[in-house]
Amino acid sequence: LLAAEPQAPDVNLLAGEIALAQQLAEQSIPFFAKSVQGDPAFLPARASYARALIQAGRPAEALPHATAAL
Repeated sequence: LLAAEPQAPDVNLLAGEIALAQQLAEQSIPFFAKSVQGDPAFLPARASYARALIQAGRPAEALPHATAAL
């Protein structure tokens, strides 16, 4: 899916969730970033992006995404 639609927010969200489920927070961040960039109003992506940033030890970067997802 990612090869067919590399800019699709929902596909990038799924790729990020897979990486995060495998304890690969740093690797998941670019997928979530691309998802949020493609659709800033996509709240599930904002929440997952915040979660990944927190798990990667970057809570200050996570705050705007966590706030937006509320």
